Amino acid sequence: MNNFGTFSKLRPLSLLRHLSNCSESTCLQVLSNSVSWSIYLEQGRITYATHSVEPFDRLERHLRRLSHHVPNIIAEVHVQLRLMFEPDAKSQSVEHKNHTREQSIPPPLPPEYQAICWLVSERYLHSTQAAVLIQELVKEVLEPYLLIKHGTFTLKDSHYRVPTICKLDVEKIVERCQQKLQNWQSLGPQISSPYQRPYLLIKTTNSQKNLSGIDPKLTEWMKGFSLRHLSVIMNQDEVQLARILYPHILNGTILLHEPDPPFDKLPKTFPDLEQASTYVAQSANTKLVDSAVASSSTISKEKPTISVEN
Repeated sequence: MNNFGTFSKLRPLSLLRHLSNCSESTCLQVLSNSVSWSIYLEQGRITYATHSVEPFDRLERHLRRLSHHVPNIIAEVHVQLRLMFEPDAKSQSVEHKNHTREQSIPPPLPPEYQAICWLVSERYLHSTQAAVLIQELVKEVLEPYLLIKHGTFTLKDSHYRVPTICKLDVEKIVERCQQKLQNWQSLGPQISSPYQRPYLLIKTTNSQKNLSGIDPKLTEWMKGFSLRHLSVIMNQDEVQLARILYPHILNGTILLHEPDPPFDKLPKTFPDLEQASTYVAQSANTKLVDSAVASSSTISKEKPTISVEN
């Protein structure tokens, strides 16, 4: 199944659903705004998904979350994974440059997936833990994929024998991604990306009083880290963290800077920012502020939609 297509308006969900009804093993590759996605499917189920924006940063963040339950995933293991598996900047640049012209070459096994397989083979992770890790990575990758409006896609036969750690049901994982996107979109237009970077406007006694509902450790970390990265540092659900900060963003105590490159290339969760001034009514803002102040910091725990291969 080697096909190539260009859409003036890409319909990513329809494309993924179509592939979920196919029995062949394939890799869907999508290019949009210089970001490339690779989604691997086997018998209509997703075995892995990645995109080109800092894949090892993504892996390390999710390993850090997992390390609360798997204490042997220490910092030295992260360094070892990068040294062993992360391609250097030059090879990544060459791969991206040749992405659209080398359509006949099958996709390689993603380096971070090789790293996960190594963690399993070296018994840092058992297969169930690796399956949960992959599910969380796939969800993060699919969220911006579902927001793509324009791009090109390629379908390639998967000639590589990928060690299958898990198979994810497309409809179930898409449903969770859509719910997550709805949660992010409810925070627009003020928050339009999980990679926006909050900063405390002025550190004064009054500002500290205004931030009385926020963990003091969080204010210390608001020095360039994105919402997504801060949530990992604080070991907190990222949307929940954004909701806690939201009223302080509204009143100007916290400023949001745009995502750093290359995260700025990913689709925005609230894309029509320049036309969004009339989107949220004042009553809706008030309701969301009340909800944000009353929210607890409990981390949501989801049951993985996985089937582990033995």
